[in-house]
Amino acid sequence: MDFEDFDSADEPEAPSKTQLKKEALAQQELGERLTTLAPEVLQELPLSEALLAAIEEFQRIPPKHGAVKRQLQYIGRLIRACDTEAIEQALRLRSLSAHQTVGQPREKSEIDDYCETLLEQGDSAIQPLLEQHPQLERQKLRQLLRNYHKASAEKQASCRSRLRDYLKSVCH
Repeated sequence: MDFEDFDSADEPEAPSKTQLKKEALAQQELGERLTTLAPEVLQELPLSEALLAAIEEFQRIPPKHGAVKRQLQYIGRLIRACDTEAIEQALRLRSLSAHQTVGQPREKSEIDDYCETLLEQGDSAIQPLLEQHPQLERQKLRQLLRNYHKASAEKQASCRSRLRDYLKSVCH
């Protein structure tokens, strides 16, 4: 068999280790967000029974207990079996409707949108944001993004809030 006979174009490329880790962290972050929601809200989302039970268990664990991290990892594993896009979409729709019914100012959700876009797209999202808000500092945004991506899973939440606080203080 010659190498020319072997057609690798038919076989899909397996995701890299880095991509798999990023996906696992994203699923774990989604799990963290889900743990902050009320049980009534969780019932409205497309979650499996096992995932709902794991989130309930997480909410019973004392905050400083060592099992918190293990439970979050378990929730992240359970999320792999769920349709994460459907969950994200339901959360976005719920967030939008909550902002409209409560009368939450548009600015807060706009800041959250900027923050999420920056974290997802990285440096490529900075220029469009600077065009809308020239008072922002490119170097500061890049530093905050770099810190977020370098941080461990436990510290990413604080890096995210620093970015959100910076955006809120400048874009008001």
